[in-house]
Amino acid sequence: MDIRIKYGKTEQGKFISHLDLSRAWQRAFRRAQIPVLYSQGFNPHPKISFGSALAVGVTSSGEYMDVTLKKFIPIEEIKGELEKYLPKGLEVYTIVEITHQTPSLMAIINRARYRVTLESYQKLQQEELNGFISDLLRQEQVVVQRSTKNGPKEKDIRPGIFELKGQILSDKKIVVEMVVETGSGGNVRPEEVVSALMDRGLPLDSETMKIHREGLYVDSDTGLISPLSVIT
Repeated sequence: MDIRIKYGKTEQGKFISHLDLSRAWQRAFRRAQIPVLYSQGFNPHPKISFGSALAVGVTSSGEYMDVTLKKFIPIEEIKGELEKYLPKGLEVYTIVEITHQTPSLMAIINRARYRVTLESYQKLQQEELNGFISDLLRQEQVVVQRSTKNGPKEKDIRPGIFELKGQILSDKKIVVEMVVETGSGGNVRPEEVVSALMDRGLPLDSETMKIHREGLYVDSDTGLISPLSVIT
């Protein structure tokens, strides 16, 4: 039996690393006595695969994972048992059955929607915020510095920014929402977009930044769709 799970990482779980996340899920399946199928060979591993990894310190309400079980178990039973044994900070939203022909998460996920809240050093008007965002979107290139094992490397993230807007929440608190590229084809980090806005003069305090990933998506002819919809 193959299943696809939509889950979230709350404020309590935002510092769980991707490795610890994998271990937490394996432990929950084991304690819930839901038998996960293991691969064959010298070093067998559970057939669990995740969508784009979530950075440490980021919360989310739209993560996905695929799991192959040894036998059929009713979806309601799987969800109920997992909820008993998952650590605080991880929540199960939806589980659907998929088939062997369903494309893998890593093969289809290519968009991520983020909501970033942070404070500005001074009071801003909505028109000012809109101006900074429009200026960024008009650029042909938005080059950022990334640290790699071979040293700093420049990356143009402009082709991977598909939507960007901002809203004033209070005198000094704002929210920046964006849809950016993610997955095997490339990755744009939300903090890089915020940094690019700051480089253009937007007076933001990066120390107050809180990042929430609202979801992972598949770009299609009809717009962004959920990986739960790509079932064959």
